Amino acid sequence: MKVIPLKLRQGLVSAVLLILLLPSSFVAIEQAFYRQLLTNAEQKMEVHMYAILSELHLADGKIELNNNTLAPDFYRPDSGLSAFVTDGQRLLWQSDSSLNQEFQVPDIQLTPGQHIFYAIEQAETEYQILSIAFLFDSGESAQPLAIHVVQSQAMLMAPHKSFRSTLLRWFAGIVAGLLLLSILAYYWTTKPLTRLDHEIRQLERGKQDHLTGNYPSELNVIKEDLNLLLASQNRQKLRYRNHLSDLAHALKTPVAVLRTSPLAQQPELKEQIDRITAMIEHQLKKASSSGQDIWKKTNARITFGRKTH
Repeated sequence: MKVIPLKLRQGLVSAVLLILLLPSSFVAIEQAFYRQLLTNAEQKMEVHMYAILSELHLADGKIELNNNTLAPDFYRPDSGLSAFVTDGQRLLWQSDSSLNQEFQVPDIQLTPGQHIFYAIEQAETEYQILSIAFLFDSGESAQPLAIHVVQSQAMLMAPHKSFRSTLLRWFAGIVAGLLLLSILAYYWTTKPLTRLDHEIRQLERGKQDHLTGNYPSELNVIKEDLNLLLASQNRQKLRYRNHLSDLAHALKTPVAVLRTSPLAQQPELKEQIDRITAMIEHQLKKASSSGQDIWKKTNARITFGRKTH
C-alpha cells in the first residue's frame, strides 16, 4: 500500500479546510442573518398591529382608523406593507397600500387572543403575515375580529441581498488571505523536512559525515539517532581499516621472505606469490580509502516525500 507523503497530507488538509469550512461558515452566517431579519420583521409587524388595534373604532357600523397614527407605508401604494381587518368571513377594512395588490386574506381560524406569524405565496409572490384574533367591544356586544399585517418578501430580501453581497466580498478576501497563509504555512512547516532531505543527500555524496541542522523537536530525535548510527558506522569502518592494514602489513614481510627464497624462482610458486602480493596491495589501498558508505544505494534511493530511480 502506497503511503501518502507528509507534504501532500498537509496540502490535502488545508484544501479540505478551505473547501468545507469556509462555505459552511458562509451559509451559517447568511442563515443566521435571515432568521434575524424574520424576527425583526415580526417585531415591527407586531408594533404596527397594536397601533392599528389602538386606533380601531366603529362609526355607523363600519370599521374606521385614524390615518394620522399609522405608518406612512400603509397609505403608499405598492409599499410592500399592508393591513386588513376581517370578522372571520368578511373584509371590513384594508389599508390604502393594498388596493393595487392581488392579495386575498387567508381564511384561517383563530381563537380570540391568539396570534401567529407565517408565510404564504399568492400570485407567485411570497408574503410574511402576522395575524391576531380578538373580541372588539362595540358597546352593545363583543364582535370577533382579526387583524392581518402583511409584508411582501421583497421587503425582507432587499436587506438580505445587500448583506449577502457584502458578506460574499468579505469572504472572497478571507479566502484569498487564508490561501496565502496556507501556502506560507505549507512551506514553513515542510522546510525542516526539505532541509533534512538535503543533508541526507549530502551524506550520500560524502560531503559531510553527520547531520548539523537545527530541527524541530519531532525531527531532532531522528537527527540524533541518525548521527549515532553514522558515528557507529564510522567507528566500524575505522576498526575495519585498521585490522585490514595490520593484516596486510603482517603478510608483507613473510611474502618478501618467500620472494628471496630459491623456491620462489619456480614459475608456479612465483605466480602464487605475485597473486598474494597483488591482493595485499589491493587491501592496503582499500584500507586507506574511506570505504563504501552505507547511505549509498546502487539501485534506488528513497527520500522524504520523493522516490527516484
